[in-house]
Amino acid sequence: MELLAHYSNTPDLLTDLRRLVTTLSTPDDTHDNPGLPPHPSDRPWRVRDRLSQTDIQNILDQFRGGIPTHVLADRYSISQSSVKTLLRKHGVRRSNGRAAA
Repeated sequence: MELLAHYSNTPDLLTDLRRLVTTLSTPDDTHDNPGLPPHPSDRPWRVRDRLSQTDIQNILDQFRGGIPTHVLADRYSISQSSVKTLLRKHGVRRSNGRAAA
């Protein structure tokens, strides 16, 4: 618990850290702990598992309509590189600053 010593001068952080250590050290068979975010394995990570075919088609159409990749990434809660990968996979490329199919 060397980490606790580094937090000892800030009581509010130390309290939060102790609570987290206690929570992590107790087994949780229910996987339903409101104090912690969901475990990464509890949600799908692949874009194809998170987006429907309709979502993917909408991304392609919106990009062709001029919506930038960073806006699409925010709109669909995926990374900008995932948007670019989808566009590449479906043959959608930029040409002279405009979307081309």
